[in-house]
Amino acid sequence: MNIKTILALCAMASLATAAPAEDLEKKDDCTGKNQFCCEIFFPINLLFVRAVGKNCIAKGSVSCPSGTTLHCCTSNFPLSNGNLACTQL
Repeated sequence: MNIKTILALCAMASLATAAPAEDLEKKDDCTGKNQFCCEIFFPINLLFVRAVGKNCIAKGSVSCPSGTTLHCCTSNFPLSNGNLACTQL
């Protein structure tokens, strides 16, 4: 099998498991979850890790500082230098 065929099969498999568009539009309200202000945050599905963030700080009672956005984790694993991994555990 050549590389183009393998890549095409991987792309088709990922599209088949993708979330429906209406699920992507729903905004999580972060109620009852750990809230963080992160410069960079993106979902990932690798073993028990569900998302990762860079330069994250725990959100206090005030809004997030400039240059960061609010994100939430059900459970989290803080890493060094403000990096964060959201887990399913």
